[in-house]
Amino acid sequence: MRITCDVDCNMGYITLMPSRHFGNYKSNLNQYYKDIDLEIPILKGNHLSKKLENMKLMNKTYKRALYGADADIDSEYGNDIDNDGYITGIELTLKKNKFIQLIRSKAFRIYEISLNEKNFHLITFDLPDITFNSKNVIYPLTEKNDSYYVSK
Repeated sequence: MRITCDVDCNMGYITLMPSRHFGNYKSNLNQYYKDIDLEIPILKGNHLSKKLENMKLMNKTYKRALYGADADIDSEYGNDIDNDGYITGIELTLKKNKFIQLIRSKAFRIYEISLNEKNFHLITFDLPDITFNSKNVIYPLTEKNDSYYVSK
């Protein structure tokens, strides 16, 4: 996973799938802030199951909810989705200071969780009280119900 922030135009991009375009890309964040820990922790997240169960699980896929005739998600820029329905990248407004704040507050996390007797990795891109708000809804990314997207 790679998260970039273009300070010239206040845009960010989160690449979720491996990309050959990274090459020897080096982050320049530490030229602005020397004390930032850029490591994303992998945590046990079984305590999150109840919070996820309190959210509404939608029947239609995220792709259909975003781009279908019955679309009900309004996305700022849209997300890049592969042919199978998995999200490969997220483009968003991301100012440098907001990005640094999210890093410092450890908003970016990976949780190992079990839900409905299945094991998942849950990746967060915002603070827990925003990510796990019971008003959010969960969309499956594919008909296989093997990955999900939480939407506000």
